[in-house]
Order: sequence, then structure tokens, then C-alpha cells
Amino acid sequence: MLARGLQSWQEYNLDDKGRVAVNSRYREILGETFHVMKAIAHPCLVLLSDADKNALDEKLSDIPQSDADMWDFIAWLYSGIYACTPDKQGRILIPADLRKYAGLDLNTPVVVSGANARVEIWNAKAYHDRAAELEGEKKAAMLERAREYRI
Repeated sequence: MLARGLQSWQEYNLDDKGRVAVNSRYREILGETFHVMKAIAHPCLVLLSDADKNALDEKLSDIPQSDADMWDFIAWLYSGIYACTPDKQGRILIPADLRKYAGLDLNTPVVVSGANARVEIWNAKAYHDRAAELEGEKKAAMLERAREYRI
């Protein structure tokens, strides 16, 4: 089953081993194991359920092998996808390359945020700056775009 209904956000500290908590509601929706990967459009990470990861695999497998640029992109994307199994405290380990990509430093705050079909992990400052930007000058443009999607 595809993950849906992921919402709200929490702020946690990334511990000195690179682990961050994922709340029980997210874990319930994502499943016992899930995947952490680079987000494409933002400097954050994404958690995907097995079903959502399989759907991504299917979608990308339709791209012709002759499209070298897209396969370079796919190789870049897949080089940063890791399977996760939360520990008994509900924490997952964020690999060093993904921490670097998302600007996550050890022993600093991170935001774990639900975004309907996925969970995002952000550097806390970047998350709050982006939220302020979306609530400020970009709000009117985003509302207009939402209307285009009949939201």
C-alpha cells in the first residue's frame, strides 16, 4: 500500500552518531522498513515506504536506456538511497553522504515533516526559513498554483 496522510512536523536533534527519531505515526504508515534518499527539488531528505520506492523503480525503469542524461540522473539518485530499519527507540541512521547533501550536522536540530506521501528531513534552520518564505512573499503564487490543481 502506498503511504498517504503523512502530516505535521517535529523538531529533533540529530545525535552524535547521525541518528534521528521518526515518530511512531510515520513509522506505522511507512512500515517496518523504508528508504531514505535525497530529495530532488529541495536540499532535504525523503523517507519512502517500500511500496512508494517500488513505484519509483517502476516509473524510472520505463526511461529508455538511450537517454544517457536521465540515466546519469538516475545513477546519482540511486547512489543515495538507503534501506532503513528503525531501532527500538524509533531512530534511523542517516548516512554521512546524505547528511552532507541536506546540510545536517551532528548534534544539531533537524525537522522531520510529513508531506502527504512522504516524510522529509530538513536542517531545522533551512526548514523554518523555507516556511517563512512560503508564508510570506511566495504565498500568493502558491495559492494560484494550488488552484490550477483544483486544491
